[in-house]
Amino acid sequence: MKRLPYIFKIILPVLVAALGLLIVYKKIDFYPLLLGLIIGVFNWNLHRINSIISTLICLIASYVVYGISILSFAIYVPIEEVLSNSLGYTIGKDQIAEVGFIITPFVIAPILMLLAVKFIFKTVKRRHTTLIIFMTILVLVLQALIFHHSTFIGIEATQKEFYDYPYILWVIIMVLAIQLILFNDNPNKSIKNQVKDN
Repeated sequence: MKRLPYIFKIILPVLVAALGLLIVYKKIDFYPLLLGLIIGVFNWNLHRINSIISTLICLIASYVVYGISILSFAIYVPIEEVLSNSLGYTIGKDQIAEVGFIITPFVIAPILMLLAVKFIFKTVKRRHTTLIIFMTILVLVLQALIFHHSTFIGIEATQKEFYDYPYILWVIIMVLAIQLILFNDNPNKSIKNQVKDN
């Protein structure tokens, strides 16, 4: 029963994220705002510095990661073309686009966001953290591939939905991952110590 409040702290932000995504449905520019606010507010007592300032940092970090993701996708194609010319191999434009579609938002962006969490919050190195990060990246990539190739597995979706749904799930998966990292592995002891040090 003692673990219920901590399970609640993990699940509630995910539910709020899902509700928020329904409100700003397919308005992708609001996703970083939603992620930053949820992470900052629901972990109010775990910030390294002043909670208000840290919440603002969460928002900034969320938008910076969002911007880097877009920028990295923009520069991926010319870099790949230079490499393909110098190394003497060719890759189809569709394959290049798909690799960029997967790597930038579903590998680079989540890694950067999880690194930001390490500096913003009083995290404790726990045995499950690496596994959570690995599984987060794996799930993000798999769900992106599923929607990108939905016609091959019998899912009916419009072309626009190929690119909408993976980003909607991205926010939910990242909120869950961050909460699990902050509250996993003996949360009663570790979180109590973190709040005491605040």
